[in-house]
Order: sequence, then C-alpha cells, then structure tokens
Amino acid sequence: MNITSGKDRSSQISVANADGSNQRQLTNTVSPGWWDTGFPRDGNSDPQWTIDGRKIVYVSHDNEKAEIFIMNVDGSKKTRLTKAEVRDDSPEVTPDGKHILFSSVKSDMIGGVNPGICIMTLDGKNQRVLSKTGVYPVACR
Repeated sequence: MNITSGKDRSSQISVANADGSNQRQLTNTVSPGWWDTGFPRDGNSDPQWTIDGRKIVYVSHDNEKAEIFIMNVDGSKKTRLTKAEVRDDSPEVTPDGKHILFSSVKSDMIGGVNPGICIMTLDGKNQRVLSKTGVYPVACR
C-alpha cells in the first residue's frame, strides 16, 4: 500500500501485489477547500491495515477537514468514522485489532489548537479522549 499522486496532484491511496503488479488506486477524493500553494492537494493519506487484513483505516480531507475513514481493501464501503471539530488524523490500529488511536484537535484541548490522543472502536463508536496533549499515537506490537 502506498500514497500516490492522484487527480489534481492530490495524495491518494493505492495497493499492489508484493512484486508491484496489479496496482489499483482505492481513493480519489480531493478536499474542496484548497489554495494553490504549489503543494499537492489534500486527498487521502495515513493508511493503516486492520489486524485481520480486511480493511484499511485512513485520513481523508473529503469534507475539507482531516477525518478518519475506513474502507474494505478493494476500496469499497468507505465510511467516515469521525466528524472533526478541527482535525482528526494519524490513525493507528491497536494490536488487538479492536480500536483505533488517533490524534485530534478539539476546542476543549489545551489552548484549543494543540492535538490530543483519542481512541474509538473500529466502527467509530465509543470515541473518547485519552490525553489532551500528544500528537502521534503509537500502538506497540
């Protein structure tokens, strides 16, 4: 799995066989809020396989804000898991395969602009803040 440059120079998620054959682009959305800064457009990034290998958790800017989504490995059934107040990103599937850790910026975090670490189940339910400070969650395996 990798991030490729898709339409409109946006970041997109693709998969391929181990030898590089059969490459398939799974995402194609682009943030509607974008200014021509010379950088690639916000699209989709931070892909993480679920432990069972059946789904991919990722970040999409489809709604202008970074939010956590999940999809089947063939790119079907894309489902938004978070509704970001400011931004939700850096998803990490826990070793037991039951939860997703992620970075979130919410108004009740310290200063209202600093990210904190949150957790939710794979279906996006039971979201809660674990720490009001922290940027990139890591789940040790």
